[in-house]
Formats: sequence, structure tokens, C-alpha cells
Amino acid sequence: MSEFKNEWITKGLNRSAIDYCNAMGKELVDNKFTTTQFRNIFGEIKRIKAKGIENQNQIQSFLLLKPKVAYAAVRDGKEGSKVFKGEFDKMWDAVFDGEHPTADRFKNFCDLVEGILAFHKN
Repeated sequence: MSEFKNEWITKGLNRSAIDYCNAMGKELVDNKFTTTQFRNIFGEIKRIKAKGIENQNQIQSFLLLKPKVAYAAVRDGKEGSKVFKGEFDKMWDAVFDGEHPTADRFKNFCDLVEGILAFHKN
């Protein structure tokens, strides 16, 4: 599988990002990461996006995503959850410019996660 690159979050997606989404989606399926598990996280991401990451409450919600994913991975205990957590953490970290997430980076993060979900469902 190709490696995650911070530039996909900081500058925007490109063809290699789509290749990554394809490989990651397949790896998650192969490791039994379920659509329900993915949808739980993706649903929260979409809620934050709809309300705007600039909103302080949504920043709080975004900050809490990382520990929620960590808890879900430990609770589930399956390899797919561990793989997702590892990649999610890298993507989540790249959204920050200093102490705060930026709107542009958050949008790229949403697009990347959505791409992975699309290939996961494929």
C-alpha cells in the first residue's frame, strides 16, 4: 500500500492520493473493518463539516475524534480497526496548522476520508 502524505491534507488531493484511497479501502475490507464502523466515524466528520470547522464547538468535536477512534479500535480489537486508527491519526494530525485545524485542511481531510470510504464500499 502507498504511504500517506501530509501534502494531501495541506495542499490538496492528487492522483497518488486516489491510489492511496483505493489501496486503503481494500486493506480495510481485507482486515474486516466494517462499513458500520467506518460510517460511525464518517458520520461525525460530516456533521462537523456541515456546521463548519470554524465554529468552536465543532473544533471541540474534531479534537475528540482522535480519542473516539482510539477507543473504538481498542474496544473492537480487530486488525482493521488498528489499521484505520493508525492511518486516521496521521490524517488527523495533518489538519492542524499550529494549535488549530484550518478549514482548507479539514476539507482535504474530509475528501480523503470520503475517498477511502468509496473504495471500501467498492
